[in-house]
Amino acid sequence: MFLRIRCVYNLKCIIFASIEKNIAISSLDSYRWKKLSLYVCLITILCSCQKQRSAYAPPTFPEVKKIHAHRLSDELLISYPLDMAVSEDYIFILALADNAWLQVYDKTTGQLLGSFVTRGQGPGEATTANMCYYNAREKKISVYDESSMKLLTYQFDKDADNWGALIEERSFYDLGGTLRRVWELRNGRFLVDGQLGTKSDQQKRFQMLADAKVVADYNDFPIDTPKERSVWSSPAIAISPDCKKMAVGTLYGGILELFDLSQNIELRAIRKFYPPVVQYLSGTIQNTEETVWGFSALCATDERIYSVFIGDKNPNLFNNLSVFDWDGRELIKYNTDCLVLRICASTQEPNKLYGIAFSETHEFYLVSFSLDS
Repeated sequence: MFLRIRCVYNLKCIIFASIEKNIAISSLDSYRWKKLSLYVCLITILCSCQKQRSAYAPPTFPEVKKIHAHRLSDELLISYPLDMAVSEDYIFILALADNAWLQVYDKTTGQLLGSFVTRGQGPGEATTANMCYYNAREKKISVYDESSMKLLTYQFDKDADNWGALIEERSFYDLGGTLRRVWELRNGRFLVDGQLGTKSDQQKRFQMLADAKVVADYNDFPIDTPKERSVWSSPAIAISPDCKKMAVGTLYGGILELFDLSQNIELRAIRKFYPPVVQYLSGTIQNTEETVWGFSALCATDERIYSVFIGDKNPNLFNNLSVFDWDGRELIKYNTDCLVLRICASTQEPNKLYGIAFSETHEFYLVSFSLDS
């Protein structure tokens, strides 16, 4: 493909050189000039199309292996699992069960230990919880409520007396914009997937907060056509445990963006595997027959990015774990013996992943994977 682009480019240069030569020697008659101009236009369009196609290329993994899922639990009596996290001792699942959002399981036995975050509108309650993450340094887990735009944080130190206690409730409601998701970073900073900053009707992406003020933002998109931007309204997102890096992957198509969060929000790499081919029905984004499905789940360590990457027009291919480095390079692909819906990585076990798998009858259960070092 690159050779074809080079040949087209060289041919284009030859044509332009020919134009200059002919102008210098003698004037071309009207017919020949129009004909030559048409050739130049065709070559320019061809060259442009070739370059656009070359921007997308399916991932090529240097190694592909089969991997066995170790089942940790029986069927989980929960609603649809929205998110998950893992600590030194526990697995947290964000899914509604018995009017509580956060389900806590023993990481070794898979036994349910308790349920937290009551559904409601009162203090310490959440109406529509949509994400959770674990802070290994401070042994606490946070749950974000998108409706009330507040972040609830719980203590989950196994040796602490206040195990499972609510220790902080932080509201973002007064910031004057929509916050879809919020992550606490370090040094009092927060990363927001939302609409904060300068007032604008256009879709925004990420903002960094300090002292309740926007200190950095990133609102660029890796595509030129505005109508596909809604693909980025709810992408898969993973933050590294050191809070210095972020990975963003699209479900429609397959575009992976890597960001540096050390000082601000800086794009460090981008990989375009499949274009986001979508349509809009009654204002709602929908797939088409030509849609290739991309990243359905992401998690990360400080060294690697783990994903469930479908990479096919069949949306039901959840039987893989695709691994990338923080430059977006493909490392290894594991073909699993189960369908994986959610994944999370532990800072204490660098060669192990935990996940939520599901059966063909849509029963959810906990699994773990032992990866190569």
